[in-house]
Amino acid sequence: DKATGELNAAMDLLEKKEAEVKQCQDEYDEAMRLKQAVMDDANRCKNKMNQASALIDGLSGERVRWTNQSALFKAETERLIGDIVILVGFLSYSGPFNQEFRVLQQQVWLNALLNLKIPVSNDINITDALIDTATIGEWNLQGLPTDDLSIQNGIIVTRAARYPLLIDPQSQGKNWVKNMEKDNHLIVTTLNDKYFRNYIEDSVSLGYPMLIEDVLE
Repeated sequence: DKATGELNAAMDLLEKKEAEVKQCQDEYDEAMRLKQAVMDDANRCKNKMNQASALIDGLSGERVRWTNQSALFKAETERLIGDIVILVGFLSYSGPFNQEFRVLQQQVWLNALLNLKIPVSNDINITDALIDTATIGEWNLQGLPTDDLSIQNGIIVTRAARYPLLIDPQSQGKNWVKNMEKDNHLIVTTLNDKYFRNYIEDSVSLGYPMLIEDVLE
């Protein structure tokens, strides 16, 4: 009986200790789970901080770019009136002159604007300001040469408010106009054509382009 009692007491003690060990293991497992959760949260926070820092750096760079672009736009806006004066002057008055005189003419206008303290671009390029490269390429396919004088003449023909008079001994301009306007119901005539008046009426009423050939001085 004594041995049985001691055995039972030992078994009770063992069971108690196993329960304590299990409790400790559970507490350890819970502590490790919490530790892992904290580490995961820390890593997420670190990643968010890194992303936020990268975003801030990127926005700082964008801010500098936006500031520079804003300053550039402001300067361009201030020069707009002077630039328009030169461009309108070119379209209105440069048609009869050769390239050398046009450059001189532009410089005279530029100096006059500067003397009047009117903001203007010192290096304004007539061609770049009034036409794009795609249109220049299209004009070339239609027969217009790509030298500066020819391109500027093309700009005057297509942009000026008044009708253009082409001095065209090689018929380059005439052929270019015909190719350019061939899908727009171009009317080709001469001053001596017996239907000239009818052609004028059709052109005005219907909005068709008209090319009058062989105009004498």
